[in-house]
Amino acid sequence: MVSLSFQSVGMDTLLRILLLSFNVWLSLAYHCTFPVEWRGTWYQSGVAQGKLQITKHSISQRGHCVNNVGTKYLLLDKSKECFVCLAFTPQHDNLLQFKESYCTRDENLANVCDRITGDDILHTIVKVPSVPVPCPFQGPYSFSYNNQTNRDCDSPSSEIQECADSSKFIFKYKRCQHTPETRDQDMQFQCLATWFNGDFFLYGMFTGSGLTEQTQMYRCFMYSFYGSQGQMAMSADPTCQGIQSPRTGYLTMSLSRAVKWTPPSCSYSEFLSGSREWRDIAGKFRFVLDEDIEQFRIFRVGTRRGDNSALVSVRCMGVVEEIPDISDNTATWPSQTYSKDFITYTTNDSCVSRYQCLRLKKRGPAVVELMLGTPVNDQDRACNEWSFDNVHKYVILPMESRVVPCPLPGSYSYVDKMSDCRGEIEIGCSDSTIMAIKASCPSGHHTVELFQCNQNWTEHPTGAQYIITSKPGDTVQKVSDCLVYKESIDGFELVAEEECGGGNLRMMKKPIGVIIQPSRQACKTTDRRVQPQPSTNPHTRAEGEGHTNDVRGGRDNRGYSGNNHNTIPKVDTKDITIINTANRRTCSRCIALLCVLVTLLSSLR
Repeated sequence: MVSLSFQSVGMDTLLRILLLSFNVWLSLAYHCTFPVEWRGTWYQSGVAQGKLQITKHSISQRGHCVNNVGTKYLLLDKSKECFVCLAFTPQHDNLLQFKESYCTRDENLANVCDRITGDDILHTIVKVPSVPVPCPFQGPYSFSYNNQTNRDCDSPSSEIQECADSSKFIFKYKRCQHTPETRDQDMQFQCLATWFNGDFFLYGMFTGSGLTEQTQMYRCFMYSFYGSQGQMAMSADPTCQGIQSPRTGYLTMSLSRAVKWTPPSCSYSEFLSGSREWRDIAGKFRFVLDEDIEQFRIFRVGTRRGDNSALVSVRCMGVVEEIPDISDNTATWPSQTYSKDFITYTTNDSCVSRYQCLRLKKRGPAVVELMLGTPVNDQDRACNEWSFDNVHKYVILPMESRVVPCPLPGSYSYVDKMSDCRGEIEIGCSDSTIMAIKASCPSGHHTVELFQCNQNWTEHPTGAQYIITSKPGDTVQKVSDCLVYKESIDGFELVAEEECGGGNLRMMKKPIGVIIQPSRQACKTTDRRVQPQPSTNPHTRAEGEGHTNDVRGGRDNRGYSGNNHNTIPKVDTKDITIINTANRRTCSRCIALLCVLVTLLSSLR
């Protein structure tokens, strides 16, 4: 009897091992896998090192995926030789919630998952690292708070301070006079997930002095806003447990907007409605508008789209003054040059907010001048007469602006203002959108610079012709600049205008500045077409560098002093293609004749 008992126990163990192995084989055979977007590292409070790894077939510290129906997964815990059900609720790309059953020997998914009840703990896990998301509310608020005491801490009032980065704001808690355990504390909060399941939720991470553990940083909020008022309740730990309503939780806050926003009529639509994204012609900054065109954020070029780390946000508060340009009746495009001053509420990347005067001036159908005045704390002083003293002016274009035909087409001779070089300027000769500047110097150096025209306008009453140009093939950096054709004491000049765009366009390593002969001639390039070929690597010198004859059509021939701009790339003369259609026809006839001869020879054989 004893031997039979031991034999029975051994058989049960063997069968259990075989059953477990069979279930693992089934999971692989039937592709029980977790969604691709779930795979990676997650933070969960209360587990070892706070980390949870989700792979294609398993979850660390939970088990191997055996079967699933929808978002309910049956996992095999090999160490305990039992099965557990995890019922997931995906709330956001950065956040999952789930409930789990007890571990059981039952391998039936429905049976195991039915053991989960509404009273079971709702676990919250957040992706590490998470891609921050825009916070669901913007703008400064004052608030009172109650951390489960009998009285609200409302004197002095605490503050929520917005940041230029739309995914961040700062809680500025004030020490409450009648609550000794409170203290002054500034904590930055970054929004990581928002969702709605009958109530509005926000999940994110605090950073600040005294916060060293992840269990102190991650928090969940339930919130509601109505007009300029709001209520928020915060969880006591990194889960969303214990929040019953926006008024009931571990810590509750009553919020009131600190700055009154203007009605939707205050917008930049007259100037910036043509595009949601603009760029300055120097290629340094992006200007991104919100959907209502009431606010824009300035990003440094190179910042990824979707990255919220703006340098400054500019919110429209009201129109101060419209400045008509009554002298512009003879403009090349009718009656569109005008300016407006706006009072704006700006916030920089250090989360400091001020009032600034914004001046927008429309220069052309898709050209806008933008100036931000001196920051002040008083809204009424934002647009004083000294607001624009010593401030920078940006000339901006739509990010995807197209080339246009160049003005003043024809061929001109010129003399360089700063050297003994001279040459010709051909505008719209090889291509209506291309300007070619040919130089010849006593030293024997010859060069041709190619520029394409992006926009142009006439300045009145001076009559100066402004031409925004860029290097052909520049589809990455999108760097442009201003050339100005104007009358001077020496005759007519074509110069790179520093005030308009920085004067970064270069001719033989020097800013463009030439005196033009007033007589315009017909284009000389009548039997060929100059076609600039964009280089696949704009920062690599072409083979012809150092030769006395070169043609430059590269993107970055601009003489920047910063990194990657000290070397002036040159394009070899092979980048000038001469098209001779007669040769093509002759070649085609030769091939046809050759084919006939081959056919005849074959028939003779």
